[in-house]
Amino acid sequence: MIRTNVSSNTKYYFSDSYKTNDNTKKITLSGNIIQSTLDELWKDKSSNYKYTCFSTTQTGTCTTLAEIQNYINSVSVQVKYHSYLSRSYESTYTNEYNSTIKTKVDSWYKANIEDKGYSKYLSDNIFCNDRSIISGDGFTLNQTTVYSTFDRLINNKSPILKCSRQADQFTISLSNNLGNGELTYPVGLLTIDEAVYASGKYNSNNSLYYLYTGESYFTMSPSEFYTSYATAFIWSVYSTGTLVQWRWVSDIDNIRPVINLNSDILITSGNGTASSPYQIKYN
Repeated sequence: MIRTNVSSNTKYYFSDSYKTNDNTKKITLSGNIIQSTLDELWKDKSSNYKYTCFSTTQTGTCTTLAEIQNYINSVSVQVKYHSYLSRSYESTYTNEYNSTIKTKVDSWYKANIEDKGYSKYLSDNIFCNDRSIISGDGFTLNQTTVYSTFDRLINNKSPILKCSRQADQFTISLSNNLGNGELTYPVGLLTIDEAVYASGKYNSNNSLYYLYTGESYFTMSPSEFYTSYATAFIWSVYSTGTLVQWRWVSDIDNIRPVINLNSDILITSGNGTASSPYQIKYN
């Protein structure tokens, strides 16, 4: 497998061995560890330092470890990937571990909503993390997986607000045909389909709709798992207001929690802007 997104000037950490952690599902560099550019370490020679996360952090912990097999040039290398992989496409829906974003969103909710007594104003509505696929197998590194959002928004330009599979319907409660009961609090992120309905467009800047903030932030909609980079990509609203499908899940970015008001809430004043926020009360 060829990895092509290597920076020729960046000094990454490499090691001659690695160790796994069954609890965190992470892989860590171990043994002898050095920092070097790809050229310095591999050009015109073979090296024992063949394991890397392509990270500039010395701890060198990652979910997918690259084992270098052949040097191609200063920005490309043939690798074999090591990772904790799912056993099947169906097993990717077990939702065993909280993502970093979910942990942050839950922490925000507890501090700003739950602990201040505002939870009574909110409803347990569905947050749709659509993980249906149009190509690939959805669980190995053998082929690139393309998720349905990529096809319907880029190729077909047809957003939807329905969440077809119960496993993707993130809620607190669980019923026979609605919600998966996987949430701790009724809070999530925007979906990319919702961003389109709000006037966001793929590959088109827009500063005139309410989702534009001048800052980029993640949605909760997956786009692809790209085999050559051994990483997942997620949709985001970019700082220019455009919708971007290739944001690495390992990127550092902003998040904007989304909550849903109860249906019996009344708006008493305000127009929903930052300078005049809505004032609400129960009916």
